[in-house]
Amino acid sequence: MNKNIGLKLRTLRLKRGLSQQNVADDLGLSATAYSKIENGRTNISVRRLHQLADYFYVFTADFLDPRRELPRYINEVDELTEKEHQYLNQYFAGILSSVQEVYRRGK
Repeated sequence: MNKNIGLKLRTLRLKRGLSQQNVADDLGLSATAYSKIENGRTNISVRRLHQLADYFYVFTADFLDPRRELPRYINEVDELTEKEHQYLNQYFAGILSSVQEVYRRGK
């Protein structure tokens, strides 16, 4: 899993024309620490994964889904396939349902 996440991070970083040092500086990490994440040599925390997703403007789930070769940028929604649209609709419907259930229990 770590290597898959690392490959996706590397792809995103190179697509934006950034060095590992650039990303590390922006995230408040040492270049060595970021390099270990990108090369899959360290476990990544959920908090750090969310931070990286925000930094690269992608969904956190894009890093975790091994079926996706490359994470998509959030602003590329118009370019999604019908199957991807259905997946996102189900995903967000599930989140909405969970939030509604928590709200109902809290009343």
